[in-house]
Amino acid sequence: MSPMRHAVVSAGAGAAAGLALHSWGAAGACLVTGVMLDLDHFFDYFIDQGPKLDLMEFFDLCERSAFKKCSVLFHAYEWWPLFFLWFSVYGSQPVALGIFTGFALHMAFDQFTNALASPFTYFISYRLYHGFEMRRVFLPSAAGRRRTSSR
Repeated sequence: MSPMRHAVVSAGAGAAAGLALHSWGAAGACLVTGVMLDLDHFFDYFIDQGPKLDLMEFFDLCERSAFKKCSVLFHAYEWWPLFFLWFSVYGSQPVALGIFTGFALHMAFDQFTNALASPFTYFISYRLYHGFEMRRVFLPSAAGRRRTSSR
């Protein structure tokens, strides 16, 4: 899912969380987490392209799923038990609930809108088992897509 769509979904969810929990912190945490979860794509970019940063190239490679490797370490269901551990130890604090809501929505939208080779793609252990190879964890139709509109 595109960063803009994640921002729209996270802003709406953040507003709802903020109103429901009476907390600007929960609203902001949901928005920031829902969008910033995608920062892990930069790890894949640097592994693939080396120590340079070309944002146009970065967004193009992301859009086409053209990285050779796909670690996306923040995109992982293995993080869920840590959230539940936090909630069991510290309780359901509004900011923590906002973070969890942003994370959960981001993961859900990616799970159902991206071309995954398996429902297990967003488990780090699954990606590790497949050597983090993009072609093995995402469908071939996702790799090599070209942008049709100009920027």
